[in-house]
Amino acid sequence: MSKNHLMKELGKMNRFIKILSRCKNAFIHEKNETSLLDEICKIIVEAGNFPFVWVAFAEDDEKKSVQVKSKYGYEEEYLDSIIVSWADTTDNPTPAGLAIRTGKVCNIPDIDADGNLNSWQYEAIMRGFGSVVAFPLIADEKPFGAISIYAGDAHAFDQDKIDLLTELANDITSGILNLKFQAEGAQIKDVLKETEARYSGVLENTGTGTILIENDGTISFANSTFETTTEYSKEELIDRMRWSDVIHTDDQARMQRYHYWRRHEPGRAPDVYECKMVTKSRKVKNMLMKVGMIKGTQISIASFMDITYAKLAEDRLKQRESQLRAIIENFDGMIYIRDMDYRIEFMNKPMIEFNGGDANGKLCHKIIYNFDSPCPWCETALLLNGDPVKKVVKCPKDGRWHDLFISPIHGSDGTVSRTQAIIRDITEQKMAEEALREREKDLLKENYRLKSTMKDRYKFGDIVGKSQAMQTVYELILKSAASDAHIIIYGESGTGKELVARAIHDAGNRANQNFVPVNCGAINENIIESEFFGYKKGAFTGADRDHEGFLDKADGGTLFLDEIGEIGLNMQVKLLRAIDEGGFTPVGGNQVKQPNLRIIAATNRDLVEHVKKNRMREDFFYRIHIIPIYLKPLRERKEDLPLLIEHFLTKFSPEKVPPITGKTLEAMTNYDWPGNVRELQNTLRRFISLNELNFSNNFSPALVSQSEDPSIKITRSTFTDLRTATEEFEKKVITDILQQCQWHRERAAEKLKIHRKTLFAKMKKYQLIS
Repeated sequence: MSKNHLMKELGKMNRFIKILSRCKNAFIHEKNETSLLDEICKIIVEAGNFPFVWVAFAEDDEKKSVQVKSKYGYEEEYLDSIIVSWADTTDNPTPAGLAIRTGKVCNIPDIDADGNLNSWQYEAIMRGFGSVVAFPLIADEKPFGAISIYAGDAHAFDQDKIDLLTELANDITSGILNLKFQAEGAQIKDVLKETEARYSGVLENTGTGTILIENDGTISFANSTFETTTEYSKEELIDRMRWSDVIHTDDQARMQRYHYWRRHEPGRAPDVYECKMVTKSRKVKNMLMKVGMIKGTQISIASFMDITYAKLAEDRLKQRESQLRAIIENFDGMIYIRDMDYRIEFMNKPMIEFNGGDANGKLCHKIIYNFDSPCPWCETALLLNGDPVKKVVKCPKDGRWHDLFISPIHGSDGTVSRTQAIIRDITEQKMAEEALREREKDLLKENYRLKSTMKDRYKFGDIVGKSQAMQTVYELILKSAASDAHIIIYGESGTGKELVARAIHDAGNRANQNFVPVNCGAINENIIESEFFGYKKGAFTGADRDHEGFLDKADGGTLFLDEIGEIGLNMQVKLLRAIDEGGFTPVGGNQVKQPNLRIIAATNRDLVEHVKKNRMREDFFYRIHIIPIYLKPLRERKEDLPLLIEHFLTKFSPEKVPPITGKTLEAMTNYDWPGNVRELQNTLRRFISLNELNFSNNFSPALVSQSEDPSIKITRSTFTDLRTATEEFEKKVITDILQQCQWHRERAAEKLKIHRKTLFAKMKKYQLIS
């Protein structure tokens, strides 16, 4: 486009330069919608010598009514004499109503042209109006109002004036939208500064990024602001780039349509809209864009206003509102807000459901608690002081317990203007607490009863003894049973460690679950992991089915690890991980299991010495050594002998208890019982069978000889087969050696020259384990 042609086009604006110049200042300086419209109407009347101008906004979608936003002129009472509607069924359509309904300029060049006058025409002629033109105000392709200009003469508006005034109407739309952005808090600069460039030709000083766009989309002019906004220089932009090169791909298709409509279907494309711009450094900015055509050309002028921060603020506000609403609506409790007159202003969904409907505007104490006056726990004085109120109350409406938290909400002046209450139903919690208190009372009574009778107690489950040492053990059993802490039981062989472990299990809250005893010293090192953790079918040769390990069987119950000192270091690591909530994986499996079990360990070893000699991991030791229980050997509590003797004689010979003479009891009392209770048990078994009292250390190695022991002499009448005779002989030899070693298995295994685990297996086979 030549410079002469552009100057010719700009020259056409000179006829209304006075109106447009003053309007330009109004767009820049007016700060609200009403003052802007009043000033525009005043400028048009005074500068254009028009008798009357008014602006109307479409108001009611059903009645199609309008609202007068501004008016100016010497015939303002004209509006009181007519009815303005934008309904398509109106028999008396006014220019303003037609402009709003159709979205097109309504030009009546001669009001009295046909002589057939409607009411609005009659009133207009009576006031000396000769012609009128109404321009629609359009945003987002939808008319929202109109500006009507009345002239004293007919045919006062030629096409040039209408074109210029149409541009003015578009600017009014832009001005209104810009003011609305400002009112909503967006930091948007005055997009209407672009009008200054249009009317004065000084495009460089508009304050917005302004460009001229040719028909093919090429940028033929760009001001400095557009340079700064896009980060491209004028040399890079002008005649080298298209406007679409700086537009985000999300918006290009839409804006290409607008570009086409603006040149081929005038009025279809919006003049003001939002889009996203991509700068040279690939930053994305949100822009408010205003576009208009230069009359008589295919060139459009576009202004860009950066509203990125305003959009960010708007998006963040929406996001926070959405998050807050989601939190409030999904909160596991009821929330309401009330004013200082106790009127409800807001209720969340659970609160509405509790109330049976929304109760906004109603008294909170009446709706929620059915009180005629404010709740006694509200404590308004505290709230007015800015302090929250926290109470646990019983709702008189339904008898349920509520946890109530009331906090003050401060207004802009710093005073408390309303309060927010959060209510949680804690009825089940209160009932559980009450049940716990009752249970605690019962346990205290039971504990007192047990302690009061502890000194006279001679038996705890299958454990027998009334000595002070056993009373201490009984008390530790009760205390241990009340917790889930791991326990270690120390004692020599035969002192009853497994009995104590079972008593703890049976007295605790795991009594209804499995008690799984494991002799750690009897498990081969090669299979210990599969025995503890189990294995899956196909894990190894012979694994033809899934197998539960000790930890699976003890899940929920108690795992008793006898001879804990015999577990190897490698297995200690894996057990430690399992009991430390790291879980375990069955052999051949991939699913980690988390067992819920209690471990009770037992040993006759000095585990501290084991730790020092690196036979036991220190962390494993401290994990199992939480509650230690020490069982004294029988020789240190001989006062329990009469009770133990009576217990075993009754157990082994309930029908006829053999008499115990004073000499026999004296001999048993003087004996040290190196095999402890187990040795006593076996001695009494022999006593019942043979009616002779033989202690283990009185047996001579010569008894093992077949030729001198009639009990193993092979005769024709007793012989069955070689295998049976061999097993009887093996059982007798093992029994005698165990008696010689006071039933100490490790010493017996050394004497028999077999592995300790082999000895245990044979003892189990021949039922030598009680």
